[in-house]
Parts: sequence; C-alpha cells; structure tokens
Amino acid sequence: MFKIGDLIVYSDGKIYEIVEATEKDYGRGPQQYFILKQNSLYKDEKNTSLFAPVIKVENESRSLMTKKECLKLIDSLPSIEPVWINDSKQRKLVFSEFANSKRPDLICKLIKSFHSRNEDLRDTNKSLTVTDKKLMEKLITDMLIEFSISLNIQFDEVRSFIDKKLKIS
Repeated sequence: MFKIGDLIVYSDGKIYEIVEATEKDYGRGPQQYFILKQNSLYKDEKNTSLFAPVIKVENESRSLMTKKECLKLIDSLPSIEPVWINDSKQRKLVFSEFANSKRPDLICKLIKSFHSRNEDLRDTNKSLTVTDKKLMEKLITDMLIEFSISLNIQFDEVRSFIDKKLKIS
C-alpha cells in the first residue's frame, strides 16, 4: 500500500515521509520495516525518525490529504456541528475515538467542539480542562501542518487562507 517517498499521517497524528524500507529479524523471523522521517514543520520534536513495522504503518496510518481533499474539507468546515459530552470519562472515550480515527473530518469536528465549548466556558469565566486544552492544541497544530503541506503554502499562512476561503464561499 505505502511506498518509499509517500507522505503519511501516522498513528501519533504527525506527518512522516517513508524514507526507507528494510527487513530485520529480531528473533521472530524476518519482518518488513519502514523508516519514517518526521516532517520538518514539527520543530520542537526530539525524535524525528521512527522505525516501524510495515504492517503497523499500513494499519495505523493514512495518506496525506490531497489538495482537492483539503479544499473540500475547508469548504465543509461551516457545516460541521460541534458535539460536547459533559461526562469526562465518556468524553475522553468518544474524543479519543475521533482523534484516532484517521478521518480529518472527525478531527475537525473535535477541534470545533473544543473551540465551541471553550467559547461557552469563557462566558462564565471558566476554561477547558488542561487535558482538553492540550489535545485541542495538538490536533490544531497537526491539522494546520497537514493543510500547509497539502495546499503547498507556508504554515503561518494557513489560518488566513482558511479565513479568506470561508469568507468568499
């Protein structure tokens, strides 16, 4: 399915390029592995490469969105309805499912849900929990990086690009 040179969104939500394929035997017989190089937009990361079994990469990754897919997703942003679950355990379960879904539309739904909830809480001088804030910030960063690469624009220009595109529509 994936091959050397492909850009993928790995299970950690980050974007990697498959730079090498190799075979290793660690006592259970030979197995195929990919060496993944993290995209340079993740400036604060210490580990920029991964060594992962091909089967894991294929099961837990998706291809980077194409420009067309990205533009379609941006156009759909206004129609995405936020969802909120007050029970923190249930919310963690459902939101983790969304975050790990490999579906950009569900990830955008999650971001929109956090943002909407944060706005509601701001009216009462409260804010999201630290856990919710961290997840929201990670998802936003990962999605903006993917948009940047898919649209071939600078990371710093993505938000204004989205704003302009949605105001025109």
